[in-house]
Amino acid sequence: MQLVLLLLVVSATAAVLAEAALSGEEREALIAEAIAEGKEHGRQQSLAREASIQRMKTGQLSSGQMVGRLFKKPTKSARKQGEARVMLDDMVRRAEKKIAEAERHSVGTTQGAEEKAEALAKELFHRPGSMLTSDEIARMTQESGCANVREAPKCFQNLYNIFVRTIDGTCNNFKNPLFGASETKFTRLCPPFYEDGIDSLRGDIQGKTGNLFSLSAYVPPAPSARLISKTIIFRNDSREEDDFTHLLMQWGQFLDHDLDLSPE
Repeated sequence: MQLVLLLLVVSATAAVLAEAALSGEEREALIAEAIAEGKEHGRQQSLAREASIQRMKTGQLSSGQMVGRLFKKPTKSARKQGEARVMLDDMVRRAEKKIAEAERHSVGTTQGAEEKAEALAKELFHRPGSMLTSDEIARMTQESGCANVREAPKCFQNLYNIFVRTIDGTCNNFKNPLFGASETKFTRLCPPFYEDGIDSLRGDIQGKTGNLFSLSAYVPPAPSARLISKTIIFRNDSREEDDFTHLLMQWGQFLDHDLDLSPE
């Protein structure tokens, strides 16, 4: 049975997709509905979060707990960016679910069981984002607030700015004021690749499904990072490091655990 379902996923034909295709007006209505629902859900989540913060403010906290919260408290703009990312993810999933269900129901009663199974398989096993056009995703990105970009500030090359670094990272590079600045997108050497198209690590879906329903090229599933570090990077000859101290590791940990902490 599992093999049959897998074959249905891989061999979904264009004829069936055309039969189940929605009109432009129908897709537009479903996209608008998903955007409205995503915004309302995001608003409710924001209100619940604010209420939780107010409850914490009135509670009794030790000095250590208070300091920990102050260090992890994001700015208002950073919190909005995190909420926008979650809202975009919610909008995409809602829109694809609505479109897939509508296409499945649009397969007429005269269609055979195989065609219906293929339409259902398309709904159940797909990469998030693959059922939407680039224009539709761009619209959701705009509506969710993910498209908002921090404006570069004016940097004055005075004696103070030359010798003192800003706390938010702006103007530390006069030619590129937003290089290394907070509340900006991370710069990647290579484009991101997630197995589900959004945030699942490579091999994650394969590990959960036993490779049966994954269209990924990773067969067998990619090994865990821990396994790689233990078998490939591990050194048997333990020796003292002449060039680097423990501070190098601590500095890298600070960069990874603190400076790129994203509020979500």
